[in-house]
Amino acid sequence: MKKGMRAAALGLAAALCFNLTPAWAFAEEAEGDGGDSSSEFVGAFDLRDIFEFKQTAGRGGYISENFMHLADRIDSAVNSADNSLYSDSSGVFSHREVSLQSNWEFESNFSLQVDKSKVREGGAVQFVLMDEETDETFAFVQLGKLAGREGYLIAFCTGLYYGTPLQSTTLEEDDVKGVHTLHVSYEASTRMLTVEYAGKTCARKLNLPGKNLAKVRMSASIHYEISAPLDTESKIEGEFVSAKYTHYQPQFVSTELLD
Repeated sequence: MKKGMRAAALGLAAALCFNLTPAWAFAEEAEGDGGDSSSEFVGAFDLRDIFEFKQTAGRGGYISENFMHLADRIDSAVNSADNSLYSDSSGVFSHREVSLQSNWEFESNFSLQVDKSKVREGGAVQFVLMDEETDETFAFVQLGKLAGREGYLIAFCTGLYYGTPLQSTTLEEDDVKGVHTLHVSYEASTRMLTVEYAGKTCARKLNLPGKNLAKVRMSASIHYEISAPLDTESKIEGEFVSAKYTHYQPQFVSTELLD
C-alpha cells in the first residue's frame, strides 16, 4: 500500500475505532505476521472522541477536555427511587459500540474521595458493558464503597447501583486515598474482563451469548441519607488517559474509501 494511502487508512481506522461501523478493526493490509495488527495503535486519547457526558441524578457533574467530575455531595438531589436519600451521579457513555471479538483496554486516573462513614449508601465508580438495543448488562463493575457493604471493594455486580456482588476484591483505606490508575482490559479469546486499581485486581469471565458488540459506560455515584450531616469533601473525579485495541485481526477497507 502506498505511503499516503496507508496514512489515510490509519487515520480512518482511528476514527472508526470506538465510533464503530462494520469495519471496526483496522484499515491496513495484512503484513508478514499472518494478519495480526497488534503493533499498530488504534484508539484515542481524547475523551470526547469516544464518549458523551450525561447527568443521571443531581446536578454536579461535568467534563472539561479529559477531566471528569462525576459525583459529589454538594450538588446532590433527592433520589427519585428512594426519597430518604440524596444522590448525585453522572457518567460518560460511548457514542457507539466496542467489539467483543477483539482485545482492548481503557485507562483513566481516578480519585475516590469518599469516606465510608459519611456515604454509607454508596460512593463508587462504575464500569459497564451493555447491549445497545436492549440495555442488557454484560458487565457491571463497581469500585469504591458499595451500599450495604463494609469497607471498599472492586466488585462485579448483578447490575444496578444496589446490585449484589458476584465476585470482589477488597481495597484497603490507602487504596482509595489520592489518585490511582483504573485499568480495564478485555481478552476476546477467554471473554475475561479484568479491572485493576491501586495495585489490586478483580477479573471475571463474561457471559456473552451470541454478542459481538457492547456499549461502554464509565460513571460514578454518591448516595447518602438525607438525615446525615452535610459533607462538603466527598467527590469522585477522573482523568481519561486512553482507550485502544490491543490485539485484533485486520479488516480490509476498499481503496475507494481512501481516494
